[in-house]
Amino acid sequence: EITEEDEEIEAAQIELAPMSKIWSYVGKDFVFTLIGLIGSGIVGALSPCESILTAQIVTNFYIVDAKEMSEVNRNIIAQFLLFALGSLVGNTMIGIGLSRSGSNLGAKLRRIGFSAMLERSMGWFDDSDHTTGELTTILSADAEAVEGLTGLPLVFLRKYLK
Repeated sequence: EITEEDEEIEAAQIELAPMSKIWSYVGKDFVFTLIGLIGSGIVGALSPCESILTAQIVTNFYIVDAKEMSEVNRNIIAQFLLFALGSLVGNTMIGIGLSRSGSNLGAKLRRIGFSAMLERSMGWFDDSDHTTGELTTILSADAEAVEGLTGLPLVFLRKYLK
């Protein structure tokens, strides 16, 4: 039999958790989130810098003599190589930082959710809405949604937000 306490808890679960509460679960993994955010800043700054260098190369086509073109653009080419290295470092920081913090947060939320389910009364599990498949889907989907807010899926989502 489902108790009144179970119904109150279920009604409270429908409300969305504030982001501040979700971020409070990140804990020590905040360092990895910070690494991922710094990497995002590096990668985000590269596009404007590359466009400035491209504009300089195009300008050199009109200003510099054709015989001196490769010598004048050599410095710009070296800067493009540095930007490629920066992109490698930045994307590595994003991958390591955000994937680690997101997966750890997801695991922590699954543990918390599972322990909350185990504290329910026996009658709660008899309800047809609380089948094994339904409960495992909730554990998986909710934690995955939160991982998307803090973890590696955020990196893939930013491609579509531009």
